[in-house]
Amino acid sequence: MRLRLERLEDRATPSSTRLFALSQDGNSIVAVYEATGPQGPSGNPTSFDGTARLLTTINPYPGQTGGVRVALGDVTGDNIEDLVTVPGSAAGQVINVKVYDGASLLASQTKLVTEFVAMNGIGGQNGTVGGAYVAVGQIEPGSFAKEIIIGSGYGRSPLVQVFSPNGNALIREFAPYATSFGGGVRVASTECSGDLADDIITAAGPGGGPHVRIFNGQNPAFIVDEFFAFDFRFTGGVYVAAGELDGVNNRGDIATGAGEGGGPHVKVWCAAPQQRYFPKSEAFVSDPNNRSGVRVGVANLDLNQNRQSLYTGEGSEWVLNRFPVSNNSEPRLRAYRMDAFVGGVPVQPGTFNATSVMSLERINLLDPFPFGRAGGLFIGV
Repeated sequence: MRLRLERLEDRATPSSTRLFALSQDGNSIVAVYEATGPQGPSGNPTSFDGTARLLTTINPYPGQTGGVRVALGDVTGDNIEDLVTVPGSAAGQVINVKVYDGASLLASQTKLVTEFVAMNGIGGQNGTVGGAYVAVGQIEPGSFAKEIIIGSGYGRSPLVQVFSPNGNALIREFAPYATSFGGGVRVASTECSGDLADDIITAAGPGGGPHVRIFNGQNPAFIVDEFFAFDFRFTGGVYVAAGELDGVNNRGDIATGAGEGGGPHVKVWCAAPQQRYFPKSEAFVSDPNNRSGVRVGVANLDLNQNRQSLYTGEGSEWVLNRFPVSNNSEPRLRAYRMDAFVGGVPVQPGTFNATSVMSLERINLLDPFPFGRAGGLFIGV
């Protein structure tokens, strides 16, 4: 008898909740929402119509004004997504990673599940933004709880660390770029290599080329693929997210957004088995003349069974690599879906090398911070 290893949860399967979290540059507040929409016969929402219920606000790092980077994922193994936060600015301070229980958030309560120090306890250099970036992924197969992925912030040597769900063990650590690069490492995670575990996607921050790399989650020494998300001369950095966007359930898709100094340019990268990633869809998601960049997230807030949506929020202009310089960024959450049509002809399942387009699902989905605008929007979905 031959045993066959099966993945416990497909990446396109939505969790049992529709939580999302938003934060802004310039303050330390995280707003946690539950997506709402039209209700079906069971009384549960059937789609995300751009409305949401504010569950609670959290201030994980009082006194810090560099924003909070957020990610959602089932870290506790109860099939409810939890909230993971890291500081966006930590000049001279250590990186405290905090995990908040998703079940408690749904009840509009705040329960800190765990807290630990990342980046080897080394604080950012004085005068730099510092901070970190965060993602959640199923790096170790066979467990319901997912691992926590941390990428170094601006002013630090490039470093990625992967921690066990409870934060007690550092299980992966590697440098995704040359040690001389100090622009920070944005991170995401999805299954790209076909080994039943999620892989680690990195995107370079400002100061270098728009370099995206995919590292095998089981063995980061192996690079699954790499590409420049935009023109190689662009040095504003890249924001990155990942999931199942094209509805072709083969390898995870990658969304890239231009960093500060670039227009609101988003690309979706897809790949067939044994093929390189290619840009299957792209769009300017707001005024092309806006040079604040665009942050990206991938989620299934409307519980669509075969594909997820792309969520975008404007960035915030930098001066001397400091946040923020103005209050002009518009904190609007927008949603896009990849259309499976090419010139009006449906793209058949299994057709990989086809050009798709992104369509705006609902404009101005949500103004998450009506109480004041302080910079760009970070999205945790």
